[in-house]
Amino acid sequence: MKKNKPEKPLTTMQKFTLFFFDRTRFTLLFWASLLLFGAVSYGVLMRREGFPSVAPSVGVVNGVYFVDDAGRVDREITKPLSDTIAARDDVKSVTSSAGANFYVIQVEFNEGSDAATALSQIEESAKSTTFPQSATIEAKPIRFDKFSDEGDDLLLALYSKNNAASADELLAKANELSAYINEKSTNVDRAKTFDLYRVGTDPETGEERKQQISFDRFAITEKSDFSQYKSVTVGIKAKDNVDAIKLYDEIELLLSSAQEQSFMAGFGTNITADFAEGIREQIGSLQENLIGGLLAVLLVSFLLINARASFLTAVSMVAVLATTVGLLYLFGYTLNTITLFSLILCLGLIVDDTTIMVEAIDAYKKQKKTKREVIATAVKRVAKASTAGTFTTILGFAPMLFIGGILGGFVRAIPITVILSLLMSLLVSLALIPFMAKYTLFQKKVRFFDTASNFNPIPAIERLLSNRIAHLIRLVKRSRRKGIALAIGSIVISFGFIMLSGYFFSRGKFNIFPATKDTDGLIVAVEFKPGTGIEESEKIVANVTEKTGTALGDNMKEISLYASGSERATTMYVQLVSYKEREAKSPQLRELVTVALSDIEGAVIAVNQQDVGPPVGAFSVRLYTEDPTSVTDIARDIAQYLETLELKRPDGSTVLTKNTKIASNEAIVRDDAKRYIEITTSFTADDTSALVALAQTAVEDTFTPEVIAQYGLKEDILQFDFGGEEDNQESFKTMIIAFPVLLLAMYILLLVQFKSLLQPLLIFSAIPFSFFGVAAGLYYTDNPLSFFVMIGFFALIGISVNNTILLTDYANQEKAKGLGSVDAIAEAVKERFRPLLTTSITSIVALVPLVLADPFWESLGVTLIFGLLSSTVLVIISFPYYYLGAEWLRHRISRKQVLVMVLGNIVAFAIFNAITNTPLLYVLLFNAGVLMSRYAGKRKNQNKRRPKKPIKKLAK
Repeated sequence: MKKNKPEKPLTTMQKFTLFFFDRTRFTLLFWASLLLFGAVSYGVLMRREGFPSVAPSVGVVNGVYFVDDAGRVDREITKPLSDTIAARDDVKSVTSSAGANFYVIQVEFNEGSDAATALSQIEESAKSTTFPQSATIEAKPIRFDKFSDEGDDLLLALYSKNNAASADELLAKANELSAYINEKSTNVDRAKTFDLYRVGTDPETGEERKQQISFDRFAITEKSDFSQYKSVTVGIKAKDNVDAIKLYDEIELLLSSAQEQSFMAGFGTNITADFAEGIREQIGSLQENLIGGLLAVLLVSFLLINARASFLTAVSMVAVLATTVGLLYLFGYTLNTITLFSLILCLGLIVDDTTIMVEAIDAYKKQKKTKREVIATAVKRVAKASTAGTFTTILGFAPMLFIGGILGGFVRAIPITVILSLLMSLLVSLALIPFMAKYTLFQKKVRFFDTASNFNPIPAIERLLSNRIAHLIRLVKRSRRKGIALAIGSIVISFGFIMLSGYFFSRGKFNIFPATKDTDGLIVAVEFKPGTGIEESEKIVANVTEKTGTALGDNMKEISLYASGSERATTMYVQLVSYKEREAKSPQLRELVTVALSDIEGAVIAVNQQDVGPPVGAFSVRLYTEDPTSVTDIARDIAQYLETLELKRPDGSTVLTKNTKIASNEAIVRDDAKRYIEITTSFTADDTSALVALAQTAVEDTFTPEVIAQYGLKEDILQFDFGGEEDNQESFKTMIIAFPVLLLAMYILLLVQFKSLLQPLLIFSAIPFSFFGVAAGLYYTDNPLSFFVMIGFFALIGISVNNTILLTDYANQEKAKGLGSVDAIAEAVKERFRPLLTTSITSIVALVPLVLADPFWESLGVTLIFGLLSSTVLVIISFPYYYLGAEWLRHRISRKQVLVMVLGNIVAFAIFNAITNTPLLYVLLFNAGVLMSRYAGKRKNQNKRRPKKPIKKLAK
C-alpha cells in the first residue's frame, strides 16, 4: 500500500494570506474601514497647504540707524553684532550688509536648532548691551514655506482705481481693510499691512525720523486691457490647522463684501499670492493621472492577462492609494505640493506587487486544485520574492530620508509617502487580492468579462515569445558551441548598452533644479545702480512693468512686487495664463520679456522662470579685504575676464556669461565678520549646477596663486559663492554618498533572502541595465541630470531589481525540484515572462499620463519609462546568461574566495580610480584575468591528476 506524502507546513506568508482569505466578514469589514478612512482623510480630514511646514533654520536681524554713513553703521552695529552672533554654539554662518541708514544680518543656524528662540535671544541680548539707543532692531526667522518672513499664507494688493492715492492714503486704507478682515474672518490669525516706511531716531538731533524704504506695485490684464497701479500689500496669516482652500474662499468672500462698504469706495483689491489655486490644480492633476493610470493598467492587464485580472489590479491600486492617504493623515502630514507629488509618483510604483499576485493566481487557477490551494500555491511561489522586491524599492528611497538642510525638510515627505504606499501595496497583494480573487478570478465565465478575452491574440504571442526565449537558453546545454556563442553575444550586447550610456551621460547636462519646460510664472529681478533714490527706483519699476505687460500681452494675468520694492533692488512676480490655455511656452515668453527690457537704463535686469526649487543664483567671486581700494585692480580684471568668458561643456558646446558686474561699495558686506568685494555674473544657459563648476575652474586656472601674488595680495583673498546652488549641491552629494550604503543594505537584505553571497550581486546586474535607457531618454528629450532624475533613478533601482529577484527566486525553486541550472533559468524565463512583461508595461503605461499631464513631471517620467524599458529588455536577453555564469562560478569558488574577490575588487577599484578615468573597465578586466587564471590552473591540475591511457599496440 502506497503511503501518502505528508503535507508540507504552511509558510508565514501563506498563513497570513489565508487568514484573510478564510474570514469573509472580518476581511470585508477590515478593508471597508481602511478604504472609508482613506477616502474621508483625502476629502475631509487632511488639511490643504502649499508646502509642508518646515522648521526655519535661517533668520534675519535688521533695523535702521539714521546716520547717513555706511561705515558708521558697520562699525557700531553690524561688525560687533555679527561677532557676537557668530560666537554662539548654534550658529553656522553669519552674513551682513550695512547701508547708509540700515543694516541686515542673515544668520544660518545649525540643523536642529530652534531658530525662533535663538533670534529672540539675540534681539534681547543686543538691546541690553552697547547697542546704539537710536537704532532699531528686529530679529525673525525666514520662512521658506510661506509668502513672507511674517508667516503669511496669502497676500493681497490694495490699490486706488484712479491711481491718484498717495502712499500714505494707500497705507491708511490698507490698515482699514486689515482691521475689517481681522474682525469678520473666522480662519485668519491676523491681517497686517506691509509698511512702506521705517521710523527711527536721528542720533544727531534726537528727533524722530521717518523714511520711505520700500514701494509696491500691482498690474493686471483684463480683456486684453493692461493696467498698473501703485499699491500696498496686506499679508494674511491663517490660524493653526486652517485649510489653504478654506482660507482662500473666505478671503475672496470678505473682499467681495468689503467692496460694498463705504470705506473702500474708489479702491480695489486682488489676491496676488496664495496656495489654494496651485493645490486645486495639483489635486485635479492627481485625480486625472489616477484615472489615466488606472485605465492604462486595465488595458495592459486585459491584453496580457484577462479582463477580470485588469479589474482586480485597478481596484487594488485604488485601495493602496486610499490606505496610504489615511496613514499620511495619522502621521500628521497634509495634502500639499510635496505629498501630492509623491502620490502621483506612487502610481508607477505600486503596480508591481498587485500585478505579480494577480498574474500568479490567474496562472495557477488552471491547476485542478481548490481555491484555497491555488491561493496558497501562488503565495508560496511569489510572495517571498515580491516582499524582497518591495523592500529593495523601499531601500531605494531611503537615502532621501538623510538629506539635510531646508531642502531635506521639504522633500522628506516624498520617501515617507512612497515607503508607506509600497508597504500598503505589499499588504494589498497578500491580504486583499487573494480574497477578491475568490469572487472574481475563480467565478464562472461571464460574457461581459470573458468573451472579448477569447479573441485576444496577445497571450498567444506572449507564449510563443517565452517558449522561443526558453528554447534559446537551452541551447547552452544542447549545443555547447552555439550556446556559448549566444551567451557571449548576449553579455556583450548588455555591456555595449552600458558603455553607450556613458557616451550619452557625457553629452548630457547637469542641473540640480533645472527650469521646467513650461511654467505659469516669471520672476523679473531688478537691481538698481548705486545712488538710485526711492522715487527714481519706483519710476524704473513702473517702466519695467509697462514693458513686461506689453511684451506678454494676453499671456499675462497679473504682476505684483509682494512689497519687495526698494532703492537697491526689487523682484517682480509675473503670473501667466495657465500653460494649458496658451500656445507660447514660458521660455519663449521669458526671452520676449528679456528683449523688451534690454534697453532699460539705470538697472540690471534678469528674467527667470518662477519654478520649483530655489531661485537661480549668480556665480560670485569674492575678494576678502578690509581695504576695498587694495583689490580695485584685480576686481576690474576678474570682471573683464568674466565678461568675455566662454565655458565649454563636456559635449563640446559653449556657454557665455552675461550681466557681469562689481558690487557697489555703498553697502559694506561681510561674511562671518570678514568684509568682501563681490564680482557676479550669470549664464546664457540654464544648467547652472554644471556651469558654476566650470566657471570656478576657469577662474582658478587663470587667477592662480602666482597671478594673485603679482597684485601684492595673498592667495586666500579670492573665494567663491554660489548662493543657494551651493546648498543644493551639498544636499545632492548627500544622496550620492548614501548610494553605496543603500547598495550595502540591499545586499544584506538579499543575502538573508537567498542565503548566498553571489546571487545578490547577480541581482544587482539589473541596475546598470537601466543606465542606457535613462541616459538616452534624458539626452533625446533634452532633460538634464537633476534632483528629480535622481528620485526616479532610486525608484528605478527597486523596480528593476524586482525583475531579477523574481527570475532568480523562481529558478532557485526549480533547481530545488531537481532541475539543472540551464533548465531552471529557462523555465523561470518561460513562466515569469508574462508577469515580468506585465509589471514593466503597466508601470510604463501608468507613467505616460503623468508625463503628458504636466511638463514638471517630464524628467522624472522619462527616467522611469526609458530606464524600465532598457532594463526589461536586457533582463530578458542577457540576465539568464549572467545567472548561468554565476552558477558556474558558485560551483567553483567557495564563499571564502568570494569574500576575497569582493575585497580585491574594492582595492582594484580604488587603485584604478586613482590612475584612470575608467576604473570600472579595468576592474572588469582584472576580474576576467583572475577567473581565467583560476580556470587555467584548475584545468592544469585536472590534467596532472588524469590517469594516462595505455597505448594500444597495433596488431600486426
